Amino acid sequence: MASRNEAKVQEGVKFLAAGDKCLQTGLFKWKPDHEGAAQAYKDAANCFKVARAHEEAKSAYAKAGKALESCGSDFHAAKYFEQAAMMAKEIKQGEEAAKYFEKAGLLFRINGSIDTAGIMLDRAGKILEALDGSKALEMYMSAADLSEDSDKLRQAAESLARAVQLMVKYRRFEDCVKAMEHQLVLYDKLTNFPQMHKVSLSIILVQLCRDDYVAAERYFRTACG
Repeated sequence: MASRNEAKVQEGVKFLAAGDKCLQTGLFKWKPDHEGAAQAYKDAANCFKVARAHEEAKSAYAKAGKALESCGSDFHAAKYFEQAAMMAKEIKQGEEAAKYFEKAGLLFRINGSIDTAGIMLDRAGKILEALDGSKALEMYMSAADLSEDSDKLRQAAESLARAVQLMVKYRRFEDCVKAMEHQLVLYDKLTNFPQMHKVSLSIILVQLCRDDYVAAERYFRTACG
């Protein structure tokens, strides 16, 4: 098994060299071949991934993403940056994973794939929860904003719900109430009154945790009404 992994690593190194060569220019080659480089870097990354050389795979996927970004293929570049993030996750590099997820989200948005960006960032939040809770929270909030922008209100509310769970965990009660108030607006637009009542009850409980009995009573009356 070890020898097989070593062979795949060496194969990956050759693909990396081929990718670097595609980007070189000279007397008879005035423009870099970004598409050729991206293909070679992708092949290198796949070899490293098979060999479980996650650090090298992460770097190669990121290079593939940068190459495609350079030739305007933003959607496919985003996919490679997402893969780089997944490799970072495998070696528990939360900050690196978040960086590549954010880059992927930006490129999806530039491409006009707002819905895809929202789904990806929500998935990123779930992945990052065990590595970096604050970054996971950022992902969920960004996912909610993007889903709302693309009229995916139920999806936005679900991302907010996951964000709320983290806010409660980290005792960020003020932010938590604001997020749940936003949920109420979304569920109102969806005419999902049972969920509105559940969120109102949650707000009451959080306000009681903050010792804000006036606000708790106000939401209680609203929920009863």
